[in-house]
Amino acid sequence: MMIWARKSIVLSAMALMGMMGVSTAAHANTQPLPDHVYSIILDSNDYDENDRLIQDQVIEKFRGTHPDQYDFIVFYGTTATQRSGDFGAFFPIVKSAENIGHEFFGPHPSLSTDARLHGAVFLHGLDKHTDTQLVGLSLHEISHDWLAYISHISDKPFVDFHGGNDGVHWSQYVDTSTMHDGVRFLSPNGGAAWDELSEGSFLRVLQGIFGETTPLKFHPIELYLMGFLTPESTIPFSILIPDAEQSSEVVTGRREFVTVYDIINTYGLRTPSANDAQTAFSIAFVLLEQEGHPSSAEFMRRVINLSQYVPAQWYRATDGLSSINGITADLATPPNRTLIKLENDGNPLTTHDTAVYLVENGKRRPFLNERLYFLRYSTFENIQEIGPERMATLPVGAPVLPPPNTWVKIQSVPKVYVVQGDGVTIRWIPTEETAQELRGEDWNRNIETIDVVLYGQFTIGTSIDEFQNG
Repeated sequence: MMIWARKSIVLSAMALMGMMGVSTAAHANTQPLPDHVYSIILDSNDYDENDRLIQDQVIEKFRGTHPDQYDFIVFYGTTATQRSGDFGAFFPIVKSAENIGHEFFGPHPSLSTDARLHGAVFLHGLDKHTDTQLVGLSLHEISHDWLAYISHISDKPFVDFHGGNDGVHWSQYVDTSTMHDGVRFLSPNGGAAWDELSEGSFLRVLQGIFGETTPLKFHPIELYLMGFLTPESTIPFSILIPDAEQSSEVVTGRREFVTVYDIINTYGLRTPSANDAQTAFSIAFVLLEQEGHPSSAEFMRRVINLSQYVPAQWYRATDGLSSINGITADLATPPNRTLIKLENDGNPLTTHDTAVYLVENGKRRPFLNERLYFLRYSTFENIQEIGPERMATLPVGAPVLPPPNTWVKIQSVPKVYVVQGDGVTIRWIPTEETAQELRGEDWNRNIETIDVVLYGQFTIGTSIDEFQNG
């Protein structure tokens, strides 16, 4: 149900979906698509005898109608379009730099060696992953054009950056974390963050780059390898050398450091240098669909969303040193407790620019209706309007809950609960006598009927009687 206040402010359950103003009433392919967004229909010829997607064939199918006008292509699909094979992969086309590590990737033999296209990304998770997770995966795969090929440093004790895995990902022992404005970030290409508990003992405090909460930013040495930063502007990599391979969060060992000059002495100076390297990229975002089974409009809406979200996060993750599709907006996260909404698009028929969010811990939490908003605020003043690119950098979080001391119930369920001071625990009020003791004869007034979505966000504590008598 949509709750209207005025064009500039609408509080809606639609906000929970992170809608970007794209109609889901029609099939995805019947609506005009923004720049850089496309769809491809896969047929039986796009799979080999083992039912695996023929990736270079799909790339050429796209290039047949859009010949070499992009630096990267990101293909998104579902489990159905994947059929079998890898969930996600970077498919290299043309090598774009020298002296950034071992020779793992080179020009693909079946494709032109003088092509503009650096590479293609295949991600088959639209039906299983959130947009935030897919953004992290997208940044990870795109950055494989340059990153995670440093495997040894000649004048240090041997350091296996890859931790015995496939040779193209940072080991968990490489500390790729950085601090910015009091927030700890982790590289989209992996690694971990390690804190020293005591001499020789280290705690892994940040890992899992594709989750909902890990802030992503490339390490300065990675920015050098990508061609975005000069050597003198970097800081060292911190590397944990464990006493033995260990899987726990606490590891014993020692810390070593690798500087950019260690890398240069081993592999040579990056070519081209940061003064000459490409920093602005054009990327196509493509929805893969099955012949006879077109994807829903919701999947296309998500690809459109990702076509804004990925570039915005890329700009942020590269400290503004690189851009995708010209998206270089101010990406500073509003402070906690800021109220935000999209800038008014001037069209009275649209509503995507009317949802209000509360910023908390880098996420935008929607208000599901106007009444929930007015439990906390008395007016629509002091709401900050921001552009779509900046909004896209903020993942959608859990909806805003009623404040402490609010009495709540679910529609058609007689139980009444009170929200505790922590804002997330609710306690059942088991009897009318208890309710009268707490509120008096008019206890049954001003009880908020909440959606089951909100109810699921609460922690159910013991009853208020047990709590008070405990």
